[in-house]
Amino acid sequence: MTLSAMAALAALLLASGAADANPETASAPQPASDPCTIVAAAKYAQWSEKQVMIRQTNIYSDGTKKSIEAIFTENESYGHETGLPWRSANIVRSARAAKPPATLVKQMGLVDCRPVGPAKDTAQPATIYSYDYAPDSNASDVTGRIWIADKSGLPLRQELHQEKEAGHRGVPVAISAVFTYDDDVKVPTDAIRDDDVRRWLAQQLFLGTTTTMAQGGHGHAFGGGAGGGHAK
Repeated sequence: MTLSAMAALAALLLASGAADANPETASAPQPASDPCTIVAAAKYAQWSEKQVMIRQTNIYSDGTKKSIEAIFTENESYGHETGLPWRSANIVRSARAAKPPATLVKQMGLVDCRPVGPAKDTAQPATIYSYDYAPDSNASDVTGRIWIADKSGLPLRQELHQEKEAGHRGVPVAISAVFTYDDDVKVPTDAIRDDDVRRWLAQQLFLGTTTTMAQGGHGHAFGGGAGGGHAK
């Protein structure tokens, strides 16, 4: 998994830009009655959590499916497609935090948001909201549903459905995801091992480069290939 793929995964479902403030010091959003603001506030709360795990399934127009798991901690991020090795990237908490809800509503293009009713298929009380996205150059008919926990205000589940656009082959027509937070998130040993290797390669690249520069040489210890260990 490339760094750009990890970044795309970080913006899963409802895209969120980097926050203007540190999540440790940013003030919590005020309660809102507007359904679109409630949806955006849930995403704001989600990306402000210390640890988030996403289990996502993409369905394509030909009926094929792809399952992806991603974990975001305070200092690292991990991801893999089911059946493939875990990969890591240095996406820290401050980089993935969302902008305030009022900004997110516009940034995400949320329109026609409305409460559907109480969820009946969650382990804790939750309310389902439906919403649409304003048409843009990428898609013209995208709808979604999100399950928001009544107590914490965090998203528990989310779904997207979009019409397949001409010229957008490979874009999923349906996405579903479930979310886990904080103490319920466990980073697999394989993911930690990959991160250790990535850090070691980055360290060796740095040491090799600085040693070569000190010696007045050209290039670095690993040629052009070591950079591939920098972000996966």
